[in-house]
Amino acid sequence: MSSRNYGAGFPNGLRPLTFTVNLVYNWDRGVWRPYATAGLGLYRYTATISSQALLDPALRAEPIALGLSPGSGTVEGRDKTLGVNLGGGIEYFVSQQTTIVGEVRYHGVGDIVALIPFEGSFATLSVGLKRYF
Repeated sequence: MSSRNYGAGFPNGLRPLTFTVNLVYNWDRGVWRPYATAGLGLYRYTATISSQALLDPALRAEPIALGLSPGSGTVEGRDKTLGVNLGGGIEYFVSQQTTIVGEVRYHGVGDIVALIPFEGSFATLSVGLKRYF
């Protein structure tokens, strides 16, 4: 089976769940503190596909090869694998204990087979507020 990106092929949902362990390196630059992060993780995907998706000719061949039919209703599948992540961000200290944080991280996951094979890698962008105690 070839691996393709089927993110849009799961009309009922594709849900990743990640558990990561990272190392973080901070640079002290006053109120602006950039950092880099890298780590390992366990990535679990749950995919739900309905018979509606089997009507799309572009998605039809592989689900039918897996034994799904247009009348089979909704089917759920899971897959998990190890992966790596790499990223960086910046903290802006608005006070001694409070920062505004922005981060970009790439998660290299590889091939996943949760009903249909697809490339599980993804990137995240997050913005938040951090409080040091």
